[in-house]
Amino acid sequence: MNTNSCLDEPEGPEIQSSLILEFLIKRFNEALTRENPKVPFLIQGLGHVGLAADEESLANYKGLLASPYLSPREVIRRSVEIFEEALQCDPDARSFQDSKGQAEDDPSIDEKASRHVMMVALREGKQMLDEHDVRFVRIFEILGWISLQNDPEGLAEFEQVRMRFANAPEGLIDAGRDILRDVVFRRRPSDRVRPVKNC
Repeated sequence: MNTNSCLDEPEGPEIQSSLILEFLIKRFNEALTRENPKVPFLIQGLGHVGLAADEESLANYKGLLASPYLSPREVIRRSVEIFEEALQCDPDARSFQDSKGQAEDDPSIDEKASRHVMMVALREGKQMLDEHDVRFVRIFEILGWISLQNDPEGLAEFEQVRMRFANAPEGLIDAGRDILRDVVFRRRPSDRVRPVKNC
């Protein structure tokens, strides 16, 4: 399966499991540096996608998240160990698209959930830009695409940005965040004034 497919596919962007796991290792390790470590539920949920190719690791991860006996710090620490081990076992045997295919019959994301995903996408995009680290731009694309499922106009605009900035990740994140902010604040297209940026 081509994990670098065109970004205008109706099914949405694809992403390699290894990239998801590398992203999670980074974010979970960052959480461990805090006095009260915590990882957002949505980011935790990406672990299910990243581990989709490894049933044993996925089961272990789900068990960790559900455990009432472990502290948040211990759950995060052990999760990192699971992600690191899974990276050694060719996690790219399956992609994000494969996992989405299993959920075709799931109910559509509602407006409240869309807004939550959108806020996470905005925050993640900002962190990537602030750190000048755009290795995980695909994570931003996935979150943005999911969050706009209830806004066809915003989604179409987001996909245009993804195609326009396919080779300019910082520009993609910057312009993509503009669109997400427009949707969050309910600005109409006529109110959106963006300078034309070159790729």
